Amino acid sequence: MVSNLYFSRQSGFLMMLGLSLCVLRCAASASDEEHAGGGRSRLYLDRALGEAAAVELAGGDVLNVAFLAVETVFNSELMAPYDVIHHTLFRDEAHYMLPFIVSPDGLPIKTFEGIELQPHFSFETVPEIDILVIPSTGNSM
Repeated sequence: MVSNLYFSRQSGFLMMLGLSLCVLRCAASASDEEHAGGGRSRLYLDRALGEAAAVELAGGDVLNVAFLAVETVFNSELMAPYDVIHHTLFRDEAHYMLPFIVSPDGLPIKTFEGIELQPHFSFETVPEIDILVIPSTGNSM
């Protein structure tokens, strides 16, 4: 489900928020060790990284875009730019950006608004990063 929600930040700009529920914690009963590896979202990313490598071998260019997620990250600060970057794939399949979420330990985090997210990688397992996005958190005001 994607909802179109417009909000105004202190900087005065408007953004469209598209929440991608695929990064939510997949199974509430799974152990922390399973989540540290990324679970289902990690399988998706492993496939995406493999496809990106194939694109690069064919002369294309794929940039890895890491979004740092820590406790109390704002949904809008994380998901709106993630959604925009993810859609670069649909504009040009040979030159795009591959977004993924990274947390210090790879374990689920809770956003400021209370949504639990499962990061794709931890600091130890993250692939090479071309662009790092650091969203605002409830503690950064």
